Amino acid sequence: MIPQPIRREWHAVYQIPAAMAVAFAVPAAVMLAEGWGFFGWAWDEMLSSALSWISALAHIGIMAVAVNIVIFAAGLPLRCFRRLNDSWRRHWWLAPAGAAVGIAVFVSAYFAGTGELYVDCDGYSYTTPNPVTAWLGFLLTEFCTMHFYIPFETIIRLCRR
Repeated sequence: MIPQPIRREWHAVYQIPAAMAVAFAVPAAVMLAEGWGFFGWAWDEMLSSALSWISALAHIGIMAVAVNIVIFAAGLPLRCFRRLNDSWRRHWWLAPAGAAVGIAVFVSAYFAGTGELYVDCDGYSYTTPNPVTAWLGFLLTEFCTMHFYIPFETIIRLCRR
């Protein structure tokens, strides 16, 4: 017989890989699409060689692991306290709604409160998103992805009707 805490927390089998995928894909997509890294510098010169690309993706991977460790630790009360866990599972729709809000906040970072970074030597400028808004949206999306429980019991109950 599987112990109760493991039986209740088998959802980590899909939660942790999904959160790692989001934590890696979002900064990589931003880096590739906009030439803007999460730390605010221009990546154009850095990404001029294959080694630089590998280095940039390795840094994103390290950041993804670090962010997921912090997000997992922040959500431990949801996993350890049975009453809180049961309430979170009953209100399973909060996680997808929170992830949607997080994505909206992340995207709004490009439109609200953006700043201009002027580069004098070449005569052009970069528009930089609001980093606080971007990080808040990213972390909310990560938290909701890491702690989303698919409501299998509800799905099974609805299918039996």
